Amino acid sequence: MRAKAIKNHPVVNLEDGALMGKIQDLLVNPAEKKVEALLVGEKGLLLSRTQYILYDRVYKIGKDVITIEPGKHLVTADQHTHLENLKNYSFLGNSVISQEGDYLAKVKDFTFQTSGGEIEYLILAEFKEELQMHEEMFLHIKGVLNLGRDYVIIRPDYMDYLQAPVSG
Repeated sequence: MRAKAIKNHPVVNLEDGALMGKIQDLLVNPAEKKVEALLVGEKGLLLSRTQYILYDRVYKIGKDVITIEPGKHLVTADQHTHLENLKNYSFLGNSVISQEGDYLAKVKDFTFQTSGGEIEYLILAEFKEELQMHEEMFLHIKGVLNLGRDYVIIRPDYMDYLQAPVSG
């Protein structure tokens, strides 16, 4: 599933059918290369408290709604302080460079496994001209060495991990 596809999805608790809020962002742990939590905006307009659902508490990411397990509730940053650091981290829009320092493209989005949150592919765009790539390409996460704060570093054999989007 593409990360940007679930933004604004409602989050519903299976225990009582209550709307917990809507997805504002995905928090990625760069060391583990996986989604660790979902940033949930509250349903009230005047409330501004930041809340999260830890990814292991997500029951299912459906086409239209995200459900969370009964008895599992949203948490705040004071309960899980590392989430606040992840909130300020994003590799989307970063330049992708090889270990040798060659620019390849920019990160447009990413896909992840809904079952565990593991990142599968980085979706790349804005390739350097001489590469003559498709408008967007998928780079398997195995071709990524580091999801850095400023740059994404890829393996020297990154071409083995690139593929064109599947149409259809």
